Amino acid sequence: MLLNDFQIATWADTGGMTPFKQDNLNPNSVDLTIGDEIAVEKSNGELNLLKLHLYSEGAPFYLLPEQFGLIKVAEYIDLSLPAFIEEFNFDGVFLTARAVGKSGRAREGLDLLNAGFAEAGYKGNLTLAVKNQRTRAVQALWPGKRFAQLLLTPCRRPSNLYNGHYQGDTGVQPSRGHFTTNH
Repeated sequence: MLLNDFQIATWADTGGMTPFKQDNLNPNSVDLTIGDEIAVEKSNGELNLLKLHLYSEGAPFYLLPEQFGLIKVAEYIDLSLPAFIEEFNFDGVFLTARAVGKSGRAREGLDLLNAGFAEAGYKGNLTLAVKNQRTRAVQALWPGKRFAQLLLTPCRRPSNLYNGHYQGDTGVQPSRGHFTTNH
């Protein structure tokens, strides 16, 4: 079951999301906006971290056709404290969150890649992976542009709250996993 707008606003107002803008609230989600950092893939495959504070809607940063990037969301989320949701009759309700792409951005060709799940206990600024799926058009990006939606789902208190690789992140974070490639 997804939280509704009233429940999301209550969670956000009690420290669940900073900053929280009422205008970004939808019936079952809250919009996430682009923060002040992006890491974009260079021609050699390395990621180049860029500060976005000099960019705006009138003078945006352009994600090139078929280019991959990691975007820091502007909103700091806190899923570490129990949530008060009156409709649930058990103690210790925690929240999990999933970031999904906004349909308008998808129609423009900006793809939010499927890696936006935050476990109960997570706190920080999410880093979301994006790709410009257009082959001939750039994607205009700037701080404050809405590009994703956060869906919140209640759960019973897990035996352990999240305390993994990305706990407390406040900037763009490339993978900290220890993955290997099988040949």
